[in-house]
Amino acid sequence: METGRIKHSRALILGGTRGLGRAIAIELLSQGTTPIIVGRSVEEAKKDTALFGAEFIKADLADPRCAELVMNAVFSTSTQAPSTFYWVAGEYHRGLFAEQSAEKMTSMFATHLLGPLAVLREFHAVAKNQPRKAPYNLVVIASVFVHKP
Repeated sequence: METGRIKHSRALILGGTRGLGRAIAIELLSQGTTPIIVGRSVEEAKKDTALFGAEFIKADLADPRCAELVMNAVFSTSTQAPSTFYWVAGEYHRGLFAEQSAEKMTSMFATHLLGPLAVLREFHAVAKNQPRKAPYNLVVIASVFVHKP
């Protein structure tokens, strides 16, 4: 038996279409786990041969309706709650911090924090009401963006 690996059959990944989230999805697929990838650019990710076998949910975490949309999609394909919730979502707007518009900053804040928290809250509410309650793992990988002051 290998140690250090989380064994599960489904995993929810917020921000799994690119970067670190994509890498996590690929690793999960290699372990026989079905990643449920949530992102704005799922059409592009669906064409990625390394992600064949994943489930995809097109959603924008900055949208207040996102949590309900994600939970409806997650539980429409299976009654089994994902055993791991990966929070890897984020966005970055290049340029000087002082030059970022309030709109861009609001979108970044919603995508990095508020949207994922809303999905996690809804996920927990649904998971705790499952007939066969099972613990789940929460993996939060905070992305850091640096701007020149």
